Amino acid sequence: KFMIPSRYVEDNVIESTISEFGRSSFVVNHRVLKGEAVAIEVRETRVLVRKDPDTGKMKSCPVPEEIIKAFKEKA
Repeated sequence: KFMIPSRYVEDNVIESTISEFGRSSFVVNHRVLKGEAVAIEVRETRVLVRKDPDTGKMKSCPVPEEIIKAFKEKA
């Protein structure tokens, strides 16, 4: 969601946090701050995949527990 205009050459701050984990996915929230004001808010879902050795197609795979633990410890 774009709330106020921003340009590439401006000194903006980007904050990214992970708000939830699924079996093979996680949600990342991004905020772009222009000074004290929120310029942009974005929510994206990322899915971990690997190439299936039998079919050659992409297949979801579980998020490793050590990755989940590392991100939760940082929160």
